[in-house]
Amino acid sequence: MKHFIELTKVDGTKHLVNIMSISYIRQMDDNSSRIVLHSCKEKGASIAINIKESYEEIKEMINSAL
Repeated sequence: MKHFIELTKVDGTKHLVNIMSISYIRQMDDNSSRIVLHSCKEKGASIAINIKESYEEIKEMINSAL
C-alpha cells in the first residue's frame, strides 16, 4: 500500500502508519525505535510510539512505500 508502512509496537501489536504523518524517528539504545507522529485528532499535537523495528529497517520501509 503506497505511503503506508507496517510497524510493530513493543507489546507486539501491529499498526499501519501513513508515512506522511511521521514527524521524526529516533533509534533507541536497544536497537528499537521511537516514532513521533502528528495527531489527526488535535491540531499541533503529536504521539510517540515505541516500536520493535530498527531505525535502518524503518528507513528502508519508507523508501519502499514512496
